[in-house]
Amino acid sequence: MSGIRAIDLDEDGHFDLVGPGGLQVNSLRGNGDGTFRRAESALGGWMSSSFISFGDFDGDGHVDVLGSGATGGLTSFSVFLNRTGGVVGVPAPIGRVAGIALDAPFPNPARSSFVLRYRVPDRAAVSIDLVSISGRRVLSRTASPGAAGEQSLRIEGLGRLAPGVYGVVVSQGDRRATTRIVVLP
Repeated sequence: MSGIRAIDLDEDGHFDLVGPGGLQVNSLRGNGDGTFRRAESALGGWMSSSFISFGDFDGDGHVDVLGSGATGGLTSFSVFLNRTGGVVGVPAPIGRVAGIALDAPFPNPARSSFVLRYRVPDRAAVSIDLVSISGRRVLSRTASPGAAGEQSLRIEGLGRLAPGVYGVVVSQGDRRATTRIVVLP
């Protein structure tokens, strides 16, 4: 799989891998020991998927998967809602989705700063917090209200943090999406 993303889809505390694979999106579940196993089912329904992003699109507290693909010059989007701590391979109608979509931070791992791309449904301020493994907020930024849609923000100040894995929490109103960043010394 190329274009692989690491995220904890099944909420068991271990990174899972998700990436495009032919006519579908494949996922591998993390075993917690550096090895992975193929998920019970692939996320079908896309034609040659090329873009994957994550967010809590339906506001239920579980990470959902957004993907796009192109066939015959047409681009389509599908959202796969995560109902039980594991992604269900049934796409949701895109018109009902009103959450935050979050790309993986770049670069990741990072030493001093990273760029975060995200998509928001409303024109309102966006809060971005870095949270330590113990749950303590260690860095906080607020992005001014902008147009709904794709935004990006450079997060600086990582050099003041201890090396390790941090959660990145993006929130707008009662919506939120999370990902992880690895901070290097």
